[in-house]
Amino acid sequence: AAEAARAKALAGIPLGQTGAVEDIANAAYFLVTQATYVTGAEIKVDGGRSLR
Repeated sequence: AAEAARAKALAGIPLGQTGAVEDIANAAYFLVTQATYVTGAEIKVDGGRSLR
């Protein structure tokens, strides 16, 4: 049952894989170091799932 639930969840992610801790860390790192001109943005780290 758990494997079926995992397969169903993965089917809803366009990139076809779950995110890793590094994905979140990289987004946070970008915001604290390079994003000096980013204001009022929403950065979704979801593998494209929110597009569906």
